[in-house]
Amino acid sequence: KPVAVMSVFFVGCLFRLSSAESATSPLEIIRSSTNQALTILADPVDQDKGQRQQQIEKMWEIVLPRFDTQEIAQRALGANWRKLTAEQKEEFVPLFIRLVKKNYGSTLERYTTDAQFFFDHESIEGDHAEVHTRILAPSHTKPFSVVYRLHREGDTWLIYDVVAEHVSLVQNYRAQFSRIFDKSSGA
Repeated sequence: KPVAVMSVFFVGCLFRLSSAESATSPLEIIRSSTNQALTILADPVDQDKGQRQQQIEKMWEIVLPRFDTQEIAQRALGANWRKLTAEQKEEFVPLFIRLVKKNYGSTLERYTTDAQFFFDHESIEGDHAEVHTRILAPSHTKPFSVVYRLHREGDTWLIYDVVAEHVSLVQNYRAQFSRIFDKSSGA
């Protein structure tokens, strides 16, 4: 169940940040960008199966630039990141992003119609922010929480973790990768 709940975070974190929006608060960026992404995913022109994949790819084109993919990959590996060579790190980041897209992309279809999004509040401390949201999907009786953790890179806020129903994307993958590294090292 945590994987299904975490899958929904992608719907709520669709960011499109222009230079005019760079001074906008993380909460406002999430709110406006979520609406843009939902518009793409709900476009009735693209609802046949072949077109649906194109819609999801358009959505990823909006989403991925809003994530600090290297930071997420590094945090997901935890201490094991230091064990990789520079070349391995460079290779790992896009493979990790492909894994995340594969694991969570298909779940989007269940949460793009008739879901309600609530943008509750943000807290900013220096160059770090948390944006608290809730999503009420038709299949749920109550909203579930999604918290976006962001950090400032220049004039831009980038996501480095997403916590859905108290389950961190980064910590979830870190636990999985730790088990893999432990098995591969014979520990």
